[in-house]
Parts: sequence; structure tokens; C-alpha cells
Amino acid sequence: MKIVFGGAFNPVTNAHIKVYEYLNSKLAADEFIFLPVSSNYAKSDLVSNNHRIMML
Repeated sequence: MKIVFGGAFNPVTNAHIKVYEYLNSKLAADEFIFLPVSSNYAKSDLVSNNHRIMML
């Protein structure tokens, strides 16, 4: 099973990590993908795609 978790991750927070831990413990996924939104997202203070990927 593959889980895809999308969001701004601007920045990555403990809540994002808790979601990952909870879902992974309940579903035992083979793969868990954090999928950051693109820079075209409407959030005005969104940091660059590369920075958010590096945080993940």
C-alpha cells in the first residue's frame, strides 16, 4: 500500500510527523510519500519548493 500525504509543509511541523506515524502504524504502508504543493499555491509566504523538499 502506498500513502500520499499532500500539503504545503511550510514548514514541516510535529503535526505532519504525527500524521505520518499514526497512518503508518495503522496501515503498515510499503511507501509513504510527502507531496508538497507547488509554488503556485495561493499562500503568500510559501518558501521555495526545494527548501520544503529538503525539510521533508
